[in-house]
Amino acid sequence: MKVVEVIDGVRTEPAAADALSSLSRKMGHTPVRCLDMPGFVVNHAGRGLGTEGLRIVQEGIADFATVDAIMREQAGFKMGPFELMDLTALDVSHPMMESIYDQFYQEPRFRPSPITALRLAGGLLDRKTGAGFYRYENGAKQVPAEAP
Repeated sequence: MKVVEVIDGVRTEPAAADALSSLSRKMGHTPVRCLDMPGFVVNHAGRGLGTEGLRIVQEGIADFATVDAIMREQAGFKMGPFELMDLTALDVSHPMMESIYDQFYQEPRFRPSPITALRLAGGLLDRKTGAGFYRYENGAKQVPAEAP
């Protein structure tokens, strides 16, 4: 990932954050300055993609593969929310969802889904384990047949 989040804490000297931003540019990355808030920028912004994708599936509007396909093929994302969760692994993603939810004092928009809790408990974690939202054979994602 090319972005580097440079966190301005409540007592961070601006010169320190400036130096870190400069260093990240020299290393070929893009610094993004943000305040010390739960999830910073990347994880905070990504909450909407994952939690809303999970709500769509939970409400029976579409399945996870359809949501991913729409986000990739129509919205221009590199991957959909379920592909991303298979990349980051539910043993990391689900506790992060719970943590963000708690750090924002149970703000409804960050509420985790029981889907991830159940899949985590069932060991459907990610690509590395061979089974997440998708099955993986020899590291290749097995895509379910598209509905008519």
